[in-house]
Parts: sequence; structure tokens; C-alpha cells
Amino acid sequence: MRIPAIVAFSSVLLAAGLSQAAPGGGGGGGNTGSATANVTATVVAPITLTKTSDLSFGDFTSDTAPCTVSIGATSTQTITGNCAPLGSGSVSAAAFTVGGSGNRSFTTNVSATSPNLSDGAGHTMGLTLQSNAPTHLTNGAATVNVYGSLAVAGNQVAGSYTDTVTVTVSY
Repeated sequence: MRIPAIVAFSSVLLAAGLSQAAPGGGGGGGNTGSATANVTATVVAPITLTKTSDLSFGDFTSDTAPCTVSIGATSTQTITGNCAPLGSGSVSAAAFTVGGSGNRSFTTNVSATSPNLSDGAGHTMGLTLQSNAPTHLTNGAATVNVYGSLAVAGNQVAGSYTDTVTVTVSY
């Protein structure tokens, strides 16, 4: 009599199939829940920086005593000490236009290649930089001015002195 063994075996298979097919892994009306979440992304305009003018200290003479030549944020030249302005040559703060997205915050870094202007022949003048960089865009725009001062030695050797200033902005 093998029939009871086959019926018993079939009952075990049927019970196993029902337990796997039933919600919640067992018999009868399991409890489930579900929810949804929105998925979003915002692409903003990249931040840009465009130079609109260079930093220029203008033309001046030196004397036997040291002096300081300064350019302000509004491109005004000020000389303290015995140097004399010549009223020639360009005088301006460096200016940069920042572009980007809306009213986003951003950071600004200003650095010179060297702490001195050099004439390329071993003569230098100490350079100190400042900026009036805002910390956020207004309707996608801002202006950064870079200005500063030169420490001119007594009897500074005549010549054209240069350096490079790098301005970096980032969100």
C-alpha cells in the first residue's frame, strides 16, 4: 500500500507551495505597507570669472627714502612717503566679473605668483594684495576688485615691474 505515502508526500508539497506563495511567507492576509518618494535633481549654471581690468599702480618716481604706493578698490592711487606721482600711466584696481546661478554663495581666493613685483633683473618691490570680493551672487552676477600696495625702496631702480595675480572663485 503505497497510496498513503504518495498522498502524504503530495500534501507536503502542496503545503510548501502555498506557504511560499502566500503574502508574508505564511498563511493568510499578511500586513504590508508602501510609500513613494520624489526624486529630484537641479543643474545650475557653472560659475565663471572674466577679467575686465588689470591691477596697475601707474607711473611714479622714487626718492632716497622708501615710500608706499597704493591703489584702492575704486582705482585711486595714494602715495605715502617721498615718491611722487607722475600723472601718467594707467591706474586701476584689477576687476573681475563673476557669473553663475541665481543668488548662490561662492568663495574667492586671490594670490600673486610672488610676494614681490620684479623687473626681471633682480630688483623687486613688495606687493600686498586685498580684495572686496562679495560672498554671493546677486541675480547671477558679482564683481571682484583686487587692489593693494607696493613697498618701494629708497632709490628704487627705474624700470617696469610685473607679477601675476590669480583669482579663483567656486561655489
